[in-house]
Amino acid sequence: MIRLVNNGEFAVTLNHRFLCRNEDLKEMLESNKESLKLEAMKRIVGLIAKGKNASELFPAVVKNVASKNIELKKLVYVYLVRYAEEQQDLALLSISTFQRALKDPNQLIRASALRVLSSIRVPIIVPIMMLAIKEAATDLSPYVRKTAAHAIQKLYSLDPDQKEHLIEVIEKLLKDKSTLVAGSVVMAFEEVCPDRIDLIHKNYRKLCNLLVDVEEWGQVVIIHMLTRYARTQFVSPWREDAMFDENNEKAFYDSEEERKVEQTRPYIMDPDHRLLLRNTKPLLQSRNTAVVMAISQLYWHLAPKHELSIITKSLVRLLRSHREVQYIVLQNIATMSIQRKGMFEPFMKSFYVRSTDATHIKTLKLEILTNLANEANISTILREFQTKLLTQYILNLGKYDQNYDIRDRTRFIRQLIVPNEKSGALSKYARRILMAPKPAPVLQSAFKDRDRFQLGTLSHTLNSQASGYLELSDWPAVAPDQSVRNVEVVEPVKEAGAPALRKSKTAKSNEKFYSDSEEEEEEEEEGSSSEGSSSSSSQVLIITYLPPQIMQKTLLLIIMTKYILIHIVLSISTQFFVNCMCSLLHLCVFLACQFDAVSWHVHVSLQASSPVFVPETSHELLHRMTGKGLSAQYRFTRQPCIYGNSMVSLQLTLSNSSDQALENIHISEKSSTGQNIHRFNAIERLEPQASVTVSMGVDFNDSTQAANFQLCTKEDEFSVSIQPAVGELLLPITMSEADFTKEQGKLMGMNESSATITMTPENVSSQSVNRKVVSVANIGVIPSSQENIYRFAGKTVSSGSLVLVSVALKDPDAVITINTEKTVIGSMLLRQFKTALTNSGP
Repeated sequence: MIRLVNNGEFAVTLNHRFLCRNEDLKEMLESNKESLKLEAMKRIVGLIAKGKNASELFPAVVKNVASKNIELKKLVYVYLVRYAEEQQDLALLSISTFQRALKDPNQLIRASALRVLSSIRVPIIVPIMMLAIKEAATDLSPYVRKTAAHAIQKLYSLDPDQKEHLIEVIEKLLKDKSTLVAGSVVMAFEEVCPDRIDLIHKNYRKLCNLLVDVEEWGQVVIIHMLTRYARTQFVSPWREDAMFDENNEKAFYDSEEERKVEQTRPYIMDPDHRLLLRNTKPLLQSRNTAVVMAISQLYWHLAPKHELSIITKSLVRLLRSHREVQYIVLQNIATMSIQRKGMFEPFMKSFYVRSTDATHIKTLKLEILTNLANEANISTILREFQTKLLTQYILNLGKYDQNYDIRDRTRFIRQLIVPNEKSGALSKYARRILMAPKPAPVLQSAFKDRDRFQLGTLSHTLNSQASGYLELSDWPAVAPDQSVRNVEVVEPVKEAGAPALRKSKTAKSNEKFYSDSEEEEEEEEEGSSSEGSSSSSSQVLIITYLPPQIMQKTLLLIIMTKYILIHIVLSISTQFFVNCMCSLLHLCVFLACQFDAVSWHVHVSLQASSPVFVPETSHELLHRMTGKGLSAQYRFTRQPCIYGNSMVSLQLTLSNSSDQALENIHISEKSSTGQNIHRFNAIERLEPQASVTVSMGVDFNDSTQAANFQLCTKEDEFSVSIQPAVGELLLPITMSEADFTKEQGKLMGMNESSATITMTPENVSSQSVNRKVVSVANIGVIPSSQENIYRFAGKTVSSGSLVLVSVALKDPDAVITINTEKTVIGSMLLRQFKTALTNSGP
């Protein structure tokens, strides 16, 4: 037990222990061992999760931001996002590292670097943040583009003068077709430019169709935005002469004369209005209460009155949630029940007061029951309240109250309404006293004026306009032109020998979707002279004819010179800049051609496909006797590796056959053969007789050389090796038969290996040939129009080199042909295919 006099000493002792622990973590972070650094970062992130202050470790942590260990780097960025705003001076010292990380191959690192940059709230780095956001907005990863949308809001709060530039980025991200980005960019739109409804026109139908697949909190944001949009673009559906036809599409094709006549006809709902209501209706079944509440307010403000009943059951269902959810839902129901009593009368029992309800919940339920009360149901409501029993209970309480005035009132009322044989003449006049003719009381609901606020908002809950509240506009008398929501899709005209030089701005190719530079070139074409226009056109013409290899190197060289040009652009004229860019592009194309002497024809794109056959056979990595109770099995999953495009994916099963728990099972950082190995996260504890399955990746560099490494526990290290079969170094691809023949013709001569074998009768069928070939190698089956020729295609995992296999049956012989630049792999595959096709059995 600690006495009060020792409280100060106890606090000092705890503080001393915390400081000592920080010193230990600093030493681990400054160690040369990656495992110690990783362990230190795990502990630090654990402290942050518990609410402990770890800001003192910022200098030691930020030193590891350039680590090559992906897992360590992720944890460092988690820490930096938390403390970058507090330690701005130290964070600024590493800003060059963050900028380099924006080009990291790992999408998580790129996103984390942008998140840290946007957390450094110093005006001096606004230009850097702006540039980083623009580049991230065109990233190939939707996760990075989502992070860019989040960073827009942070930059806007730091420097509102950047609004126009940020709107350009928002406009581009609104066109994004990824459901991961949609919610975030709409949130940025609501924060930066909620009044720019014109940005939504072209994306309205896309957002309506994507809504079901967007993550839940993104759905809430999009629904609220679309509610405001609909109130500005559609006429009110609450007219008495309204007509509703969900399949009506006539309005899309009306002429101007017909529209003038329509103004005198009864109301017909706009198809886009119906599209919104139809696509949001399924979300009433969402498990997220905020989504259900958002859909309910959308229907309340936008749907015809006869369709409002569909939200009733969903709102009543929410009353089974937590007390906080009940409070918000009941507030909204109280507002609705004033105008639409019929919606909730069938569910009146859901609003009966329970003894377990909190006081504020009871008050809201009584408010709703008061709104729903009428001559038909008042007896039911009063019966629920059990008026007589309640009165007797209150009178009994008042009889023994400490206040004498309450005791006197209780005796008076008891004699008046509960007469007995001892009662005087007072009870005879009770009816005249209590039932005297008088006007009925006029009840004024506390929620009567709350309908001026949008349901589900903070302003509605507080009954006062909150900061940032966006009011719903009144329905327009005449609907604006609905053609603004039409998106033109122009099919590109393909001509033999020459690509199209002119394209409509409204129909851009998919390749152009993520490119900033191409949009800038279009703007330069409009603002420059005819010479500038012709120069820019020649740029487009050159890029169109570039093969993929040259294109990649050209773009890489342009990016390398981008930062130099940024400073030049500020001091020279636009026309001079266009000419410089033309010259730069020609120079880059020339250099790219010199760096890689490739042919000028366009190669067939290698589209990856799923594996045809996945073997279940496992190979022994570590025997339990050698591993002192730890055994390990591995197998090839034949799936693309998530840890790197050049890695082969493996699955390890670790088992503890001893009678003691094994701790800290991991792979050592040392690799004797030098292969790039992505290690699985350390297993802190493996109980006796337990097993665990983990995944890892190995870059074999298109070689069958074994990958040697150490599998370690807390006490021991065991040398193990993984020997890949040559067929596991491939990934299956798909292509047409014509493309197969075309590519096979390019890989003749030294790149071709073939052999003639005699096949057994049971191996001659197509199913047998396909099964045996795909069991040897991870390659895809190519459709063939010839009965006796079977074709297969794949690519090497590390270098992406094409591997083509064909088996031609010539009874009773068969010719196996393998075409690939990797001649060693080709010869090894040929030997294995010969063995497999000549052996009988499965």
